[in-house]
Amino acid sequence: MAWVGKRLLALIGACLYCSLQPALATDPPIQGEPVPNECLKAYPLISGQAPPEDLVDPGAWVVACNGVAVPTSLVGYYIGLDSWKAVAVAENEYLKSQVPSVWGVWKDRLSWVAVGVSVGVAAGVVIGVALEPNK
Repeated sequence: MAWVGKRLLALIGACLYCSLQPALATDPPIQGEPVPNECLKAYPLISGQAPPEDLVDPGAWVVACNGVAVPTSLVGYYIGLDSWKAVAVAENEYLKSQVPSVWGVWKDRLSWVAVGVSVGVAAGVVIGVALEPNK
């Protein structure tokens, strides 16, 4: 039975360790330093047209800088995700505001206790007067 206690303590310790981890960072990411030979701006690549001269040397057809060609639909998807971020933050704040406070919950409960006590006292007075022998 001692192994059960040790495992239970290990589980409790693991839960405590996980609960004490710092919250995720809420600051926006910072743009890193440019890598060597990085393209300084974004270039549109249009089907059927020659690439810009800043991107490709037209004489040798060699790329002049480092970059990534991202499909247009994926860029649109990422822009859409970014616009949903504001909606998600607003919805999260709204949901946080809807969580009842401890005082709010107990205030509602205490009001019902007051109603119950008032009804009980009134019923006791009415029954006591009704059962009292006539004088």
